[in-house]
Amino acid sequence: MKMTLNKYPFIAVSLYMIIFSSITTFLAQLVLGILGLSELLPKLQSYLLANGLAVLFGLLFYKSLLINNNNQFKTFLKGCGLFLLMLPLFDLGALYMMQTEFNGTHTHLQSFNDYITLYFVVLIYSILLVGSWLAPFSGLLFIGLHKLLPYKNITTYT
Repeated sequence: MKMTLNKYPFIAVSLYMIIFSSITTFLAQLVLGILGLSELLPKLQSYLLANGLAVLFGLLFYKSLLINNNNQFKTFLKGCGLFLLMLPLFDLGALYMMQTEFNGTHTHLQSFNDYITLYFVVLIYSILLVGSWLAPFSGLLFIGLHKLLPYKNITTYT
């Protein structure tokens, strides 16, 4: 297994991202449950969306996450930035899931501007309620990823 992970580092990063996204989705669902809003976001679809985004971002950014640098602050910022980059995409998918989940209810969203406004409201609240504490948690997890994975030979983008 170690030989396969050394040969294909994007697999290790993608698996790590899937585990990370499952944990963060669980924590986000927990926060929504505490606030009494757990029925807004379907659980299975949110896990599928988060894991799909995790695989996509793991495949796209695995080299930048594994670059050999000894600066933990840069690694922390990469983890925070990656989470904050995924959050607007997750919110877009979550907004779509919420709209299809409550398809039978009458909504007052009549125009495209209403949907844009609702998206920015969801984005701001998700950054305040979830992103404010999960982004630093993400940075710490990526410091751990950088220490755990044995890819110290990647020094530049190729």
